[in-house]
Amino acid sequence: MKRTGWVGLLLLAGCRLAEVSTPGGEDLLVVEAVLRPDQAEQKLLLHHSVHDQQARGEPNALVRLRRDDGAEIAYRIAPELFPGASPSPGQTDRCVDRTSAVFPPAATCYITQAGSAGFVMAGRSYDLDIQTPDGRHIRGRTRVPGAFGFHGSSALRAGSCVLPPNTPLEVAWSRSPGTWSYVADLEVRGLAGALAPLGIRNVPDPLNLFGLAISDADTTLLVPGDFGVFQRVELGNDLLVALQRGLPGGVEATLTLAAADRNYVNAIRGGRFNPSGNVRISTVVGDGVGVFGSIVPRILRIQVRGGTTRFPCVVPG
Repeated sequence: MKRTGWVGLLLLAGCRLAEVSTPGGEDLLVVEAVLRPDQAEQKLLLHHSVHDQQARGEPNALVRLRRDDGAEIAYRIAPELFPGASPSPGQTDRCVDRTSAVFPPAATCYITQAGSAGFVMAGRSYDLDIQTPDGRHIRGRTRVPGAFGFHGSSALRAGSCVLPPNTPLEVAWSRSPGTWSYVADLEVRGLAGALAPLGIRNVPDPLNLFGLAISDADTTLLVPGDFGVFQRVELGNDLLVALQRGLPGGVEATLTLAAADRNYVNAIRGGRFNPSGNVRISTVVGDGVGVFGSIVPRILRIQVRGGTTRFPCVVPG
């Protein structure tokens, strides 16, 4: 058996889509598409299965997205990011993080047509249809989770607040109808310098910590205590123990919390997120494999410092 090498769209920092097992030597078409209502354009990565860390794209596919009310839009190959630069098939940079050690360099990146902002909405269902010149046909379906919001102070609900040093923050949110699970990423900047006086060395900057609420009914996370559980071996015990006391003064953190559909959750199982075993089931059908899922993200920016503020994460009393 070989792996198709799904690499993951730029969805949440730290998340990578899982691989799927396929018969050795078989040339499969692989699709990676995750709908996001917060994005003006939707992205889709299309490539053939990876052999010896090489893959070829599929630049001439007909890709369409249909909403449950019958409205439909088309995808097109992403244009050059930098005018005058040497063109590459599909401008893969538009779809994936090239800083990652693994990605298909010749994959084709598709984006939705101009004027499609607002087409993807929370709570709606979508069908994906892909047809290639050689007759391959791939289909997928996802229901985008419903909208949700943070609870707490007005500043926290607005997405930006100030937190006193060494203060664990309980972040709570309303339930997202139709979600399968909530996945979260916490990016902390400035932590290496803040922890150096404690003798904690080799702290990545920025540091990305992964957390999750296992089910749709889990709507609270403790920041930063509930993050990094699946990264203990990678990061070391001293760092995670220090974070149990809260974030130190002088750091800034960005929490990205996403309500995810079942297709997305199954795609990212494994590695840092593996609560009940690997799931390597494709969420598309037809003449290919891959993932077609959806997430609804919310972002909270946290500045950690002492003193008074008009934008507290937690209201005293």
